[in-house]
Amino acid sequence: GLYLRLENLDAGTWWRGDSAESDTSLPPVRELKAKIGKLAWNGEAIGPMAIHVRREGEHWAGHTDSDPAQCRFTANADAIRLDLDRLRLPKRPDRPNSSPNTPPTTPNPRTDIDPARVPSLHIHAKELRWDRANLGTLALDSERRAHGMIIKALTLRHPNHQLTLQGHWPLTPNRDPDPRLEGKLHIAT
Repeated sequence: GLYLRLENLDAGTWWRGDSAESDTSLPPVRELKAKIGKLAWNGEAIGPMAIHVRREGEHWAGHTDSDPAQCRFTANADAIRLDLDRLRLPKRPDRPNSSPNTPPTTPNPRTDIDPARVPSLHIHAKELRWDRANLGTLALDSERRAHGMIIKALTLRHPNHQLTLQGHWPLTPNRDPDPRLEGKLHIAT
């Protein structure tokens, strides 16, 4: 289970990060430490996780440690910066009765992402693994815009290859997501 001990909490001021607008004397939460024995995301087991988060001015900063990721981060409503020592992405199970070229016909609110609502992302991973494959280092720099997301740079570097991509993920109401990427792949010979 998960255990949190909060002496005082005004959820509204905590969310805004400003106790000056509140008519209560309860201070907002400025720091959170948690150890989770069994973490899951949408029913998929991730494993144990430790997280330490603290408020620093207008953003949150902290670090996490789990099997899939070990990182330091800062975040606010507009941007997320992740500096990962490692990131392990599990192989996703195939959807029943589908092929790689068959898009989902029914939107799934658990997995659909609106690119205009995703904060700008600045991600660096020293080690990226997918299933058991070492893909090298990852760098992603994206920017949220009203019309979707601009992918300024997405780079994978490994002694055997380098992949560099740029693109955009436009907001397309009532249509399946249609991200556009272009780039170069260099393979060591």
